[in-house]
Amino acid sequence: MTLAATVALCSVPAFAQDVAQPASPLTHAQVMDQLYQLESVGYDPTATNYPGDIDAAERRLALQQAEQKQASDHSVTMRANHSQ
Repeated sequence: MTLAATVALCSVPAFAQDVAQPASPLTHAQVMDQLYQLESVGYDPTATNYPGDIDAAERRLALQQAEQKQASDHSVTMRANHSQ
């Protein structure tokens, strides 16, 4: 296993545990999904600025998810208002 893969697999479960507090251990698919989400906001597991890079990516991901939730909530409200 490469150093980058090791860092990625060690970093993402910590993120997942902090955010979701799962009752059971994460599956490999869940860990890979979380890594994909972090990479989608700019996280590079091969970068050398650990933990700063992953901390920044976690903040960007949380902001992105909050914005998406707000947009979704607004859309639901608009549809409800139009159906009345």
